[in-house]
Amino acid sequence: MGKFFSRITSAGSLGAIIITWATAGWGVILSAVLATVVWTWSGLAAWIETPVVQACGYVFLFSLWTYIGLSTIRARQFPQIVRNLPDYRYGLTIEGFFANIDFMSDEQWLGFGFQLRNFSQNPIRYTIKVMDIRIGTRAMPRLSKIITGYLARGAGRTSSGIPFSKDDVKEFFGKRVNGTVEAVILYGSPERPPERMLTVRLNITLGFLENGLPPLSFGNEIIGEEDTQINNG
Repeated sequence: MGKFFSRITSAGSLGAIIITWATAGWGVILSAVLATVVWTWSGLAAWIETPVVQACGYVFLFSLWTYIGLSTIRARQFPQIVRNLPDYRYGLTIEGFFANIDFMSDEQWLGFGFQLRNFSQNPIRYTIKVMDIRIGTRAMPRLSKIITGYLARGAGRTSSGIPFSKDDVKEFFGKRVNGTVEAVILYGSPERPPERMLTVRLNITLGFLENGLPPLSFGNEIIGEEDTQINNG
């Protein structure tokens, strides 16, 4: 133990600090810590004030700002294209849902569709992922393929699903029947994956004549609408 303390004592001021920390109380230890901080700060300040260190600092700053100035002057010789990040939030709107009868075709007799409108400041690519239409006990056939389209800024477009055949709805002739509609549409930039998902749910009412010919009584009411962000990971 004596040899240990003699080695610490021979270390000079650092050894004295170590001995103080090991043998003194907290008040003395705190004083030693403050003294160490002051000693370190003073040494650092003295090092910074040396002419060599200051000269290196001045050379570094001069070189850095010279480079920045020359780069700025050179950049002014070339046009710079600045593109704002497009904001597609609530940019796609369903303006209406319609129904129509094609009395010339028994296989594609009763059809439904959406009127879409792009209200964002940028072009949109949209994909109708789900179009589920149910009338009474009948359900529209599932989409055989995903419907994808493009809308310029402010443009509108009609998108339709697979129509009912005349036999599918013949049981409703001369009646008034209720139904439901649910649509899920993904949309966003034409150059990137979709970033928004529009979900719309409606109640619909249809009235058919006895012979099934037009006119068709039709009404719809939106009961739910959500426009959410898609997490593309």
